[in-house]
Amino acid sequence: MDCQPGGFLLGKAPVDHMNRRWIEAAGVGWRGTRSHARRLLAPWLVSIWLVTLAFPADCLAAGAVAVIVHKDSPVDSMTVDDLRRYYSDVYVVWASGEKVKIFDLPMDDPMRRVFSSMVLGKEPQDVTMEWASKRITNTAKNPPTILKSQLLMLSKVAHDVNALGYISEESVDEQKVKVVLVIK
Repeated sequence: MDCQPGGFLLGKAPVDHMNRRWIEAAGVGWRGTRSHARRLLAPWLVSIWLVTLAFPADCLAAGAVAVIVHKDSPVDSMTVDDLRRYYSDVYVVWASGEKVKIFDLPMDDPMRRVFSSMVLGKEPQDVTMEWASKRITNTAKNPPTILKSQLLMLSKVAHDVNALGYISEESVDEQKVKVVLVIK
């Protein structure tokens, strides 16, 4: 089978001008080179792909996640399981009976990606879809409020005694909020 522009090479990767240049630079011809290209490029591309999946750059750059509450909150510590339950709509009130005000970051925020994968075990898009489904079916008991930035999250949590949020460990201002859990 010929490798033609617009065809496929290495599974789902389309052959385009960049792939063609790499194949020609590798010293193999263009037509009929599927097996040569696969032998030369596949291990390299697969290894890059696996590293990207295992360690996304934004996750590595994001660092540790600090789970924060208001500085006057009676909550002093929290487990990852408790946190998962708050963000999954299982727990909706603190032990004192007050309703928890949950804050979340936008889907494209690197810290949100780290938080969603480490705490909820899901991608941010999947979590958003679940909340949308709960809202549509009117089963959402305590949906999170999406805030635009970690700085805004810090400010909102600092001003609401029932707030629960997360930011990067480096962004914590212990004069304003209390850290109840650090996830690395």
